[in-house]
Amino acid sequence: MVEIVQDGRLLLLRWDDIPAPEIERRRFQRWPLAARVKLAARESELSARCLDVSLGGALLEIDAQRLDAALPGQVLLYLTLPTEAAPLALVARLVERRRRRVRVSFDPLPAEAARALVRAIVAAPVSPASSQPLPN
Repeated sequence: MVEIVQDGRLLLLRWDDIPAPEIERRRFQRWPLAARVKLAARESELSARCLDVSLGGALLEIDAQRLDAALPGQVLLYLTLPTEAAPLALVARLVERRRRRVRVSFDPLPAEAARALVRAIVAAPVSPASSQPLPN
């Protein structure tokens, strides 16, 4: 709630009532990146591909036709980058899930993993991307 005094009267407004300027909510540029991913959660493993990545997170598409298994709020993600000898093991937080697409956050991303991601992005012959919204 926001309290505003106007003409001697106290007005209470909800934050939703106040128009917000267009603010970019992401801290890092997103880049398309063709990479294989394994998600390890609750003693099971899912295969996926990375659609795009930033230093803050990634958009993944699960290989299975349907994603029946419930994913926990946090998963161990193994990201196979073409520039690295071994997959990066990252703890990722589930941000959003729609159909087969899953958005994860790496916050905070370890420094060595950040350097590996930058190497892969620089090596890939692509331009910056703004991912398509998730399907409803």
